Amino acid sequence: SDRDVLLVTGGARGVTAAVALEIARRYRPRLVLLGRTDLPEAEPAWLSGARSERDIKQAIAHQHPDWSPRRVSHLCREILAAREIRENLDQIQRAGAFVQYHSVDVRDRDELARTLVELRREFGKITGLIHGAGVIEDRLIVDKTDEQFEDVFSTKVVGLVNLLDLLNGDSLRAIVLFSSS
Repeated sequence: SDRDVLLVTGGARGVTAAVALEIARRYRPRLVLLGRTDLPEAEPAWLSGARSERDIKQAIAHQHPDWSPRRVSHLCREILAAREIRENLDQIQRAGAFVQYHSVDVRDRDELARTLVELRREFGKITGLIHGAGVIEDRLIVDKTDEQFEDVFSTKVVGLVNLLDLLNGDSLRAIVLFSSS
């Protein structure tokens, strides 16, 4: 309902964003999306007109001629992620739900706790949790490095433990978990 406050981790991109959008269309709750991606207010003017990945990389390389191709690609991925998040937030809002986005890593218990204090101050208790945050390392587990495995595992499991511990006093009516495969 429109009185529910749903906390959605990883909800600004991918499959979790699609679920958040459908929930917005059907129930119009207050959705608070958490993700690791920083979301600047606006893009720099030098990116205007750059739509494709190729155009964005060219604009970055023109703006930063001394950067390595790897650094250009990294910034391009960040720009595309921010654009996807903004578009998803706009769609959720157009569907009739209130939506807010906060950049927070669910593995960082202190940062998550501070964010939840702010959210409770603004909205009251959280009534639902959708934990979809994840790190994509698409390869067989035997082909993953220890660091890659730790990133994937800790985001799902440590993030979930942090969320459940910190939401313990709230009135959760629903918990939805997305796994990694």
